[in-house]
Amino acid sequence: MNTLLKKSSALVLAIMLSMPAIFAQSKAVQNIFDKYELDENFTRVSVSQQMFDLFIELDSENEVEQEVLDAIAKLEGLKVLFRDDQNGMPLFKESLTAVKGAGYEELMSVDDKQERVRFMIKRDGKQISELLMVMGGSNEFAIMTLFGEIDLKAISKMARVMEIRGLERLESIGKE
Repeated sequence: MNTLLKKSSALVLAIMLSMPAIFAQSKAVQNIFDKYELDENFTRVSVSQQMFDLFIELDSENEVEQEVLDAIAKLEGLKVLFRDDQNGMPLFKESLTAVKGAGYEELMSVDDKQERVRFMIKRDGKQISELLMVMGGSNEFAIMTLFGEIDLKAISKMARVMEIRGLERLESIGKE
């Protein structure tokens, strides 16, 4: 019994010590949202898991809709910060600098003469636990974080069905 107690205590201690590292990785993105939370020039959207849970109860009419609902069922939240009245490139660069070294891997980048977009992911083991999109252009800035159990192909389908600007670029991932 004493050995079991020691092993249990060691496991609890290991979990507790690893928690700050887990939260520190998400803290970089949260800091961006917190910084502009009260700025009226930004549009902020936050969707909780409870909202996603409402979608689970819907009946699907076809296979694509069912895939989208299955993907939504695994999500824990969505946050978006958007500004469209100024040059977004300084905010784009600030955001990329803030998340650098915070455990994100670049998944894809898209640059054209009007805007720059970065898609990054964070993994929890082999599972993708967060999808981060940062977009900057001559007249706009957006940052979006989607967290939970992420299936990129299903998220791409969801973006297409729901017409979520920016995420349609993920469609190319499923074609590779």
